[in-house]
Amino acid sequence: MYEAARRFLRSDGGSLIVPEPLLDSANKLVLKISDELPTMVNEPTIESSSSNYEVVFSSEEGLDFSIANIEPGIGVCWINTENGDMVEIWNRLLEIIDGLARAGYPGCVGCGGPGSEEIWDEVEARKL
Repeated sequence: MYEAARRFLRSDGGSLIVPEPLLDSANKLVLKISDELPTMVNEPTIESSSSNYEVVFSSEEGLDFSIANIEPGIGVCWINTENGDMVEIWNRLLEIIDGLARAGYPGCVGCGGPGSEEIWDEVEARKL
């Protein structure tokens, strides 16, 4: 989850697609981040999804992360919802994003949370 949060905070713009019930919290997230990180020039756009079972974030590089029970390609940071509640997982991601933003991520040294100093290995992460 930390890698998804880091990708979100490092992005320049992008698109966050969430189920209708999460739209309000997604919009509040973007406003909060713009307050915490005034250097973020292009905030992500928020869009409503037709699915209640998936959250996706895309940037110029393509799909950055997916919160879903269907496994995306290996280049995508995947948060599996198979054994969890989408709202619970979403709220945990919001907490992590908020904590990293308050710490000054990505403009700080050593404040990126667990594993931030290492190269991300999606294959290993999916084994956990």
